[in-house]
Amino acid sequence: MRSLHRLLIALTALALLLGGAPNALAETTESAVTTPPTETAQLVPIAGGTLVTVGTPGVPCRVSFTVTGGFLAPPNCGQPPAVVRVGSTVVGSIAHSSATFSYATTLPNVTLQGWVINPGTGNIPITGSVETPVGGQVCRVGYTTGMMCGTLQAKNQSVSHPGGTLHGLTRTNICPDPGGTAAAQFFSGSQAQGIPVGGSGNCSSGGTTFFQPVNPILSSFGLSLVTS
Repeated sequence: MRSLHRLLIALTALALLLGGAPNALAETTESAVTTPPTETAQLVPIAGGTLVTVGTPGVPCRVSFTVTGGFLAPPNCGQPPAVVRVGSTVVGSIAHSSATFSYATTLPNVTLQGWVINPGTGNIPITGSVETPVGGQVCRVGYTTGMMCGTLQAKNQSVSHPGGTLHGLTRTNICPDPGGTAAAQFFSGSQAQGIPVGGSGNCSSGGTTFFQPVNPILSSFGLSLVTS
């Protein structure tokens, strides 16, 4: 009987050992495997007025309006396929450039925002591109002179240019804001109007500016504004 009792104890211990080992191994394995944390890439925000640099060593340029897949900018922003950066980060490249505007496509690391940056007073939302009639008010944001508004004086204007005559421009009585801080867009309320092409005079004595209307660009390239 004593021998039988010892045998039963030994068999029970063996059964516990064999039955418990797989579970113990599973628990050890599960606790040893950890899931690495997911890192979210930092998106670069781009809105109207964002300062970008184009090409090498980097020509400064302000964004006019954001559109599906990219942005519009003044005509002096660079030639295709120049690389576009915000700071040191590559965000896209110039896809088209003419005497009246530039168009850049952006990479997936960009988030496009539907407003114009107005330093000191907050963002100006853009909700569409309904054209202002002759006699209506238009505004622009200069990055040293701030926001200035004036009157839309005439449409379908022709202007002499070193590369030929430019047609279909809109004239305003807003003074030009030259240099790297120049305005990059014209708008009326929350409606995008156009992209500055040039002008004459100054902000001390007054002047005239011309812009390329934005709607013909959107139509020609099949683009839509990014809106607020």
